[in-house]
Amino acid sequence: DTATSQPPAALDGGDGAPMTVDTASIPLSLHPAKDVDASQCLSGGFFDYDELDKAYAALTGEAVETVETSGGEDEDGLDSLSEVWPGDLPGFGEVEDDLPDLVPGPMEQGPMVWEVCVLRLLVRKAPDLSAPVQGICHERELLFEEHAQRPDDSPEDWLCLDGQSGYVLKDGSRKDSRLGMLVKPFKLQGVPPDYCPSVLLTLKDGWRKARSSRPGVPLLRPNAVGKLRQLAEDAVSAASTCGGFDLDIFESEYQKGVETVRSEQGFFAQARSLLQKAERAAKPQSTRQYLPRFGLHQESVHRWIEGMRQRILPNQADASEVVGKAAELLRREENMVKLQVPVGSTVHVVGDLHGQFWDLLHLLEMCGDPSPRNQYLFNGDFVDRGQFSVEVAFLLLALKVCYPRAVHLNRGNHEATRMNALYGFLHETEEKYSNELFRLFSDAFTHLPLCTLVNDSVFVVHGGLSSKDGVKLSEIQQLNRLREPDETADQLMLDLLWSDPMDQLGRLPSPRGGGVLFGPDVTERFCEDNGLCCIIRSHEMKPEGFEWQHMNRCLTIFSAPNYCDVCGNLGAVCDITPSQARKVTVDELHVRTFECSPHPDEPHRVNMMFRPY
Repeated sequence: DTATSQPPAALDGGDGAPMTVDTASIPLSLHPAKDVDASQCLSGGFFDYDELDKAYAALTGEAVETVETSGGEDEDGLDSLSEVWPGDLPGFGEVEDDLPDLVPGPMEQGPMVWEVCVLRLLVRKAPDLSAPVQGICHERELLFEEHAQRPDDSPEDWLCLDGQSGYVLKDGSRKDSRLGMLVKPFKLQGVPPDYCPSVLLTLKDGWRKARSSRPGVPLLRPNAVGKLRQLAEDAVSAASTCGGFDLDIFESEYQKGVETVRSEQGFFAQARSLLQKAERAAKPQSTRQYLPRFGLHQESVHRWIEGMRQRILPNQADASEVVGKAAELLRREENMVKLQVPVGSTVHVVGDLHGQFWDLLHLLEMCGDPSPRNQYLFNGDFVDRGQFSVEVAFLLLALKVCYPRAVHLNRGNHEATRMNALYGFLHETEEKYSNELFRLFSDAFTHLPLCTLVNDSVFVVHGGLSSKDGVKLSEIQQLNRLREPDETADQLMLDLLWSDPMDQLGRLPSPRGGGVLFGPDVTERFCEDNGLCCIIRSHEMKPEGFEWQHMNRCLTIFSAPNYCDVCGNLGAVCDITPSQARKVTVDELHVRTFECSPHPDEPHRVNMMFRPY
């Protein structure tokens, strides 16, 4: 199935220095085209395919760099990688449905060598749309099917890659009625039938070698796919003489070309690795100062804040301990935290912060220190885009560890490896600390709750509501949240983190690529079905910092004023203060706004697939 309903790019969804991905080699055998003797084709080499067991979830750094288009960046500066899950970019993707023109299905049984005819195609662990993603392949990439090892119960509309090692959906209409065939039979042009088996084996061996040139990286680069296809055409032309077809010339020309592609891939991978090592080694102690170790105490939080105000970062050991302890705390929380705020106490609901550390400090000063009577609920998107995402993420997790009953955290769509690689947090963490600390942050983010229910009345979630009616809060508790919010996740989890409200009734596909647009009728039914007065969500920049919609049953709170230093918007926080020992009403929600705070002007080396809007 395609990785997106739009011509895609979330990839996880990722970029920066590479994270290590636990991989395994998966053999893929070759079957011949029509009129080819199978006995001549089934011997010989294997097609290595590195497993993405944690799929898009663990995809970062170098793996992200492998998912680039041969044409480079799009005209608006966004690499196509951003198209699958473009992030919280209001107004993005307003162009009408731009699905590619695909081959109409169904398709008759044909050759066992196929080529991908969509931009990106997922390889799943089982012939089921809900099965985990194991890999990804690109347009024009060749796939080799092994019918001899196909399980008896394997559906015919799935392409079986070497038995149970991976499956690709052939007919895209199984996933979306607008899609056609996702693969098509591969036809050798200009090769006499008698030479087809030998030529196919040569091609198979070349693809295998090209893949093996980048150990640990599970994807062939799209431009490498294009080069391999062009090499085959050039070799066929060279081998086509006046007297017929010279197989020796074909093999010689093709193998020389493959070695060039391998050398290029290996060289660039090595160059990137050396550059990243040099950057890490070149981090001068003079430009980064670190505090002495303080240990985990409430008093340490104030010392860390004062140090970071002066641009002195917490000690590496303290940072690792804080993030690790936070992950342990979050791991014990439910998908939906049930928060009971006592009468006369307040919980401050804070929206997107996106690395705006000085605005977070101002907000804490404005609302006061955390305590059982003065609680905080941070509603996701703590990091990315802003220059001080490391400081924001560290401080929020430190507050969680030191004030576990007074500080609550929801997950946003940017608490995800792919998004962090795209929008700066991965690189910033490696520049200020290390890739090891980024891994700890990623683990903590994975364990963040998906939403919070305040006094059985107010549903607080980062994105929005479900793509289907009748969802009960109890269903959220059954989700497996320990995964990335992308194609590998449950649809309900995606909806909670990616959806947005709209003014018209009903639902529409989201231009973001994930979640849906939901109308006031959807909000009303959800609230009535679950006994809620309203929902509070974030996820969208609002000029005033907040916006009431859906007949005052949907409140958006955005807490990053002058977003990205260019938007000129206010920030907002919502205070919920129950006045009686009963359910909260909308009248007990009070919104305050604030302007941006001055901050140091520091260079921010972020992947420039970035638009503030």
